[in-house]
Amino acid sequence: MRKKFLVFFLLISISVFGANNSDDFRYIGLGNKGQEKYLKIDQQTDEYYDVWQKEIYPKKIIRNKRGQKITVGGNSEMTLLRISCADKTITVLAAYTYDRNGDLVHRYEPKEFEIEKQRVIPGSVGENIFDLVCDSKEADSEAVTE
Repeated sequence: MRKKFLVFFLLISISVFGANNSDDFRYIGLGNKGQEKYLKIDQQTDEYYDVWQKEIYPKKIIRNKRGQKITVGGNSEMTLLRISCADKTITVLAAYTYDRNGDLVHRYEPKEFEIEKQRVIPGSVGENIFDLVCDSKEADSEAVTE
């Protein structure tokens, strides 16, 4: 009986885990605050890529001033970036912050005239994302020409 329960639990865990990670986001590493970072190419043209960056911050249990255990962290952020490999620029098109329950707590959606291209800064997180996206574009174009 115990074996059947363990097998059932394992199968449920695998199906739930698979469902949560079947959204085409690619893990790219940890941020400086321990958050997991993911990327997903949403749209691509000859001129640019629209890429979603997802960051998931770890949950921590700490004690407050009264000595009670509380959970902090666990929020997540989604940012829509437009990356131009030719211009070497990144533009933030939208950004959303969610609390640990998945409720939207902040939204940034600039108007068309407020959107500003930013040059990629060497050694920055933006450059890492730029390299991941644009290097994969170069690899794809080399595979087509060979």
